[in-house]
Amino acid sequence: MNQNIIIIGAIIIIGLLIAVIYLLLNKSKKQEIVEEGKSLPSSNLKIKIEELSKTKNELAEEANKLKKQVNELKSQLKKSADQTEDSLTQRISADTDDYKNQLVQLEKKLEDVTEELEDAEDKVADYKKRWEREKKKLEEVSVSLEDTEGKLKKIEKELEDSLSNVREKKLALSKKEEAIDFINKILAAESANDDESTKELYQKVENIQSFIEEEVCEFFRQNKILKKEEIEQIKAEVWEWANLQKKSWLKNKKIVAFVGEFSAGKTSIVNRILSQDDDTVIKLPVSSKATTAIATYISYGGEFNSQFTDSTGKLKRISKFIFEKINKEILSEVNISSLIQYFVMSYNNKNLENLSILDTPGFSSNDKEDTMRTSEVIKEADMLFWVFDANAGEINQASLQTIRENLQEVPLFIVINKSDTKSIGELDKLEAHIKETIQKNNIEVKGYIRFSQKEPIKKLMEAIQSVPLNKGRNDFIREPYKLIESELEQLKLEGYEQKEISREYLKSIRDNEEVFEEATREIEDICADLTSIGEEKTSWFGWGEKVHKMSESEKHIYDVKLNRIKQNRNRVTEAHENILYYKKEIEKIDKVKDEIKDKYRILDINKDIFEKYLKEWDKKYFEDNIIKDIKELTN
Repeated sequence: MNQNIIIIGAIIIIGLLIAVIYLLLNKSKKQEIVEEGKSLPSSNLKIKIEELSKTKNELAEEANKLKKQVNELKSQLKKSADQTEDSLTQRISADTDDYKNQLVQLEKKLEDVTEELEDAEDKVADYKKRWEREKKKLEEVSVSLEDTEGKLKKIEKELEDSLSNVREKKLALSKKEEAIDFINKILAAESANDDESTKELYQKVENIQSFIEEEVCEFFRQNKILKKEEIEQIKAEVWEWANLQKKSWLKNKKIVAFVGEFSAGKTSIVNRILSQDDDTVIKLPVSSKATTAIATYISYGGEFNSQFTDSTGKLKRISKFIFEKINKEILSEVNISSLIQYFVMSYNNKNLENLSILDTPGFSSNDKEDTMRTSEVIKEADMLFWVFDANAGEINQASLQTIRENLQEVPLFIVINKSDTKSIGELDKLEAHIKETIQKNNIEVKGYIRFSQKEPIKKLMEAIQSVPLNKGRNDFIREPYKLIESELEQLKLEGYEQKEISREYLKSIRDNEEVFEEATREIEDICADLTSIGEEKTSWFGWGEKVHKMSESEKHIYDVKLNRIKQNRNRVTEAHENILYYKKEIEKIDKVKDEIKDKYRILDINKDIFEKYLKEWDKKYFEDNIIKDIKELTN
């Protein structure tokens, strides 16, 4: 029994210690809550008050439980006291007193905690009132803030619109500045004809061009040998010839032109021709939008070189950076065709040694001048590839019209590109539709080629090889020379004819002089005869007026002879008039002959000068072609 009492006492002590620890922990928690409540925003105060109230209730319940346990212990101790010995009673009594003291202390601490809790509740209540006031102020501020926010949003939108407008204007200004910088670079571009060989070639070509325009055409105009429109045609053709001669990158090369709408795949085809499907071969070194606006020649060169011809036809050099800078934005700001006729790009690709690629923008532009400029350069080509996107559908009508009206002489091939995106049946229908459209427009097509990145390049190369190199690009220059030779022969013939006419007139003069002399002599003879007919007598025995008397027979003879004199007089007059006429005609003929001689002399000098210029330009061509023409004309 003593052992039981000890165990019970130990349990009570442990329970009391647990209660004390619990109270202390809750007190600390309450203080933390109070302190936290001071710093918390008013929106969380209500939650904290509820937590504090809950803590207070829990502490009160715990205290009641402890009181109940103490009372139960007292009861048990009282019962145990009657049943134990005095010494044990005293010992337990002493322990109980200790427990009572501890309980009193715990109750005291509970009261302190309760007071602190009440103080905290008061403070919370105070904070709640303040929170209510602040809440009201906050609501008022919120209303004002909403109004202010509305105004601010409006201002922000206006500011954003302004900023957007500023950005757009800044971007537009940047584009204009970039375009102006591009224009300045183009205008300041250096001449590409600085090397002596190019200067010499240009000078030789210009000598021939200016000679034909200023001397040959002027001679034909002044002498009315050719009509005005014929002379203008010669000038236009000699300009084309000179322009072609200055394109040294085309000399002795087959020119393959490409035309097609945007994204038809021209560049990929050109790259395959250039590389011949060899990945080690350098392809086009730049990706420029230039060919979307200006025709571009791609030719062979030791290193990358970009040039252009200005509006006057002069070849100028620009950097790779400027060439690459040509983009859609610049093209939208600049009328580039007014500054540049075409680009010339060269780089180190062996496949271009016997080939020159002409990449063109197509004919979809609304600018007729651009379309005609593109047509003119394509006319120089040996062949034309018209590239269609198999997915595009209809044929561009502007392209049809331009090719029909201006490019019928250039061998044409239709390339249906990206054919791997269509079935065989779809391609058959598309090709049939293209053929029907082409035939309706009376356009001759050399061949139709279905092509894609999967197709071997052999397809295109066979088409390129099927068209011979145009060796007659220089033949125009033979025509002015033929005209000179022909006119010289004509002048020779005219001179001979005038000489023959002059001979006939001289003969006629001599014949008429003979008639004149014969008639004059006959008149003189008749006059002498007339003096012997009849006799002279006086009417009054030698004293009257002298009269000439003749018989009837003599009178008849006299009349016959007198009539003969009249006839000869007419013959003399006619012969004299004829002599004067033929002399005047001979004078005219002599004048014509002199004019013919002058023309022949001038034209013969021009021929010598022309031959000199032609030999300086290309001696072999002169010997192989011009000499041949001379022999044909003179035979």
